[in-house]
Amino acid sequence: MITQETIDGIRTVFKDASGGSLWGIPYTMNHEIGQSPKHIWDGRTMPDPMHQPPTYIGYTVPDPGPAPGWVWLGTPGWFGSMKPEEIELAKAFIERLRNADELPGWPGEWLELS
Repeated sequence: MITQETIDGIRTVFKDASGGSLWGIPYTMNHEIGQSPKHIWDGRTMPDPMHQPPTYIGYTVPDPGPAPGWVWLGTPGWFGSMKPEEIELAKAFIERLRNADELPGWPGEWLELS
């Protein structure tokens, strides 16, 4: 659920390459190692469902996607099943980024908020 508190906690904004969704991330990237949101997105894994038992920790498969705590801010022109008040918060945040010329435009693009 999007609240003003979650919006205020966003430190990095990322436009994913798979669907163009905009994500708010509540932390900055580690510049010392060249980290980007795409590294986190691509690095996610899940237990391999084909391995028996399926919950064995040593066997995983790629499961790209957002990390826990990331805030989905919608896809251009679509806000899914967000409640009206969440849509308004997301739209206001996106408009604030657009007015400051800080809105990621291309898939895979990201920026840290000042």
